[in-house]
Amino acid sequence: MSFKNTDTQYGALAKLLHWAGAFIILGLCIVGFIMVDMAYSPEKLQLYANHKSFGLLILLLVLLRIGWKFLSPAPAALTTHQAWEKLLAKGAHLFLYFAMIAMPLSGWVMSSAGEFPVTFFGLTLPPLTGKDETLFELSKFTHWLLAYGLMGVIGLHAAGAFKHHIIDKDETLSRMMFAKHPAAVFGLIGILGAFFATVAYFTFMPLFKSQVEIQTTDTQIEITQTETDNALPPHSWIVDKENTSINFEASMYGQNFTGIFNDYDADIIFNPDDLSAGNLTVRIRTNSAVTGNADRDSQITTEDWFFAESYPEAIFQSRVIEQMEGSNYLAIGDLTLRGVTMPVRLYFTLEIQGKTAEVTATADLNRLDYGIGQGDWQNTDTVGADVAVQISLIARQP
Repeated sequence: MSFKNTDTQYGALAKLLHWAGAFIILGLCIVGFIMVDMAYSPEKLQLYANHKSFGLLILLLVLLRIGWKFLSPAPAALTTHQAWEKLLAKGAHLFLYFAMIAMPLSGWVMSSAGEFPVTFFGLTLPPLTGKDETLFELSKFTHWLLAYGLMGVIGLHAAGAFKHHIIDKDETLSRMMFAKHPAAVFGLIGILGAFFATVAYFTFMPLFKSQVEIQTTDTQIEITQTETDNALPPHSWIVDKENTSINFEASMYGQNFTGIFNDYDADIIFNPDDLSAGNLTVRIRTNSAVTGNADRDSQITTEDWFFAESYPEAIFQSRVIEQMEGSNYLAIGDLTLRGVTMPVRLYFTLEIQGKTAEVTATADLNRLDYGIGQGDWQNTDTVGADVAVQISLIARQP
């Protein structure tokens, strides 16, 4: 068998690239259906990592195939092929090459926009974009659409090859086969039949699906102050929730991701001239945490993580507020999370203009101190132990 293509036959490298790519793609499609419906777990994340690695391998293989076409042109179409068959085959090949490039890239963009790591067999690759929920959903839909398009064209491509082999009895299929024995053809038919039966099962049997879609609706909470100014303690501040955010940053397989708490309350008493009378209490509803990914968000409130059903609030209560230098302050207090109370140092900068205060605060936590991440999730190789909390706050005096 010639290594390079000839005028009538595909060479060994072309055949190897074709069949290696074909079987990897079939496997990726099946794994894609399976992993989407798996419960969120380290095993699922590892399966995603493997899926990405083999997807990027397809990208490399198709680029190699394109380069090889220039170095060793493919055999010409058989003279028995009809004009419409040549046109259809050309269109199918162009779409297959497009999809084999666009699918890995859309997956890479999807992971980057969702702040998920992208690795190539252990090698961490840089993100193609920052966090962008709109881009994440768009690239996710594109990836899904390309997958179904790819499977449809593969089906047509295979049907055409079998038509030439069984009905026309020409060499269209056999010149791409390593073995021309009938058993090889029947084996290929069996593999493709099993593949499309599996696709049909996952597509049309929703009773076997367990995926839960969580729709998060951002709501603006209007604050109505019913108390009179005299009812509030002196030097009280009211948080402007429309201009305040409580964020957190953690890492997954070394890739940072961010989240936000959408529901919280804060009681603030602060007088820069009398810090001893200051008091800060923040109550965060743990079920309001969102990170921009449905799988991650559905997991983060469960018993393995925040266990929001039993511990609906995380509470920070200051004990001492100290001025460090200039507009820099330190609030030393206790954070109660998932039933565990630990001391926390909250560093913040404060700028007061009239009756408006602008605060930027940070605190570093270790999730394991609070039992955040049970079972396999305690492994910090999957999700890092360090969590950075960032608060950007606007408060006003009544």
